Formats: sequence, C-alpha cells, structure tokens
Amino acid sequence: MRNVHRYLALLALIGALLLGRAAADTGTSFIETDLVANLASLTFKNGIVHEAILVDPNLKNAWGITSTPASPFWISDNNNGTSTLYRVQPAQSVPAIVPLVVSIPAPGDPLGTAGAPTGTVFNIASSPPRTERSSAGTRA
Repeated sequence: MRNVHRYLALLALIGALLLGRAAADTGTSFIETDLVANLASLTFKNGIVHEAILVDPNLKNAWGITSTPASPFWISDNNNGTSTLYRVQPAQSVPAIVPLVVSIPAPGDPLGTAGAPTGTVFNIASSPPRTERSSAGTRA
C-alpha cells in the first residue's frame, strides 16, 4: 500500500510538471532584431553573435528615445555627448541615420560635446510655455 502512494505521488508530480510546461508554452515568442549598434558585430560570453542592420559609431550608451508621428527618432548618446536622429521609412523596417547629429554640451563647455544626456523631451506645443507674473510678482 505504501508503494502505491509513492507511485501516485510520482504520477501527480509528473502530471503537474507536464501541465506546467504546457501552460508555459503558449506559443508566444519573438525574434530579436538588432536595428542599430555602434559595432558591426558583438559576441556575447555565451558565444551568440549579434549583428545590427545599421552601424552607427555615435551610438554609445543610448539612454533616451523620443518619437513623434512627424519627426525622426531622437536617441541620446550618453557616452558621446550627442543626440542622433534615425528615420524608418514606412515601406521598410530598416532604420537610416538622419544627417543631423546634435551636440550636447556640458555645463561650462557650451561649444563642446562633453555632455552626458540621459534622456530626451518632446513638447507638442507650437510655442514654448510662458509664465505670467502679477503686479505683486507672483505667478498668476
């Protein structure tokens, strides 16, 4: 009788493992595509080689991304002191570099590229916000 309980427990364990595997395998998967990188190929420690569709030497430690329907993607290149623009044509899924790389200066170096941008901001307003002051000097 004791062996029967062990066999039933073993069967229950195997059934639970099979059910767990079936529930985990829902058919949702993805294929990784490296769109842009600063190197032609990158080999991970496990031996997997990643090759990007587009190589951009400015892309170093990308931190922020901004996109709008009418503008290219803006990427902050944190270790390069720049922001790079990329455009993807609607008929293609391949990115292209827009020939405008914006320098991000560091405080105290207004003409340099020593900045380290950590994000981007997009303002949909057509003009910058204004602050009105009352006669008492406080914001209205």
